[in-house]
Amino acid sequence: MLILKNAIMYFLSFQHFPRIGQTYIGLDVAVIFGIPSVAVTGILLIPVALVGAFILPGINFIPLGDLTNLLVPAAFVVIATRGNIIRSFIIGVPIVLLPTSILHPIW
Repeated sequence: MLILKNAIMYFLSFQHFPRIGQTYIGLDVAVIFGIPSVAVTGILLIPVALVGAFILPGINFIPLGDLTNLLVPAAFVVIATRGNIIRSFIIGVPIVLLPTSILHPIW
């Protein structure tokens, strides 16, 4: 996808609209999944989410269906921490467990 993004930016910027200025193209979250620290943080968060669901008070659900979706918030946390896996893990634990526990009565 990054190759396609670069080709589109070149096509728009230099060939058809040379005076357009800086061009931004939105990409899917799947582009971020290629970063190794995202995969490592997601793999570390899966057992913590399971153990935390049984141990922590106030967690009212077992996140079996959400385990595959842990990579999306983990990807954004890794970007916010500039690829630091330890900080991403520490910040990712409450981001994974608490919002789902708060929102589960609505569903």
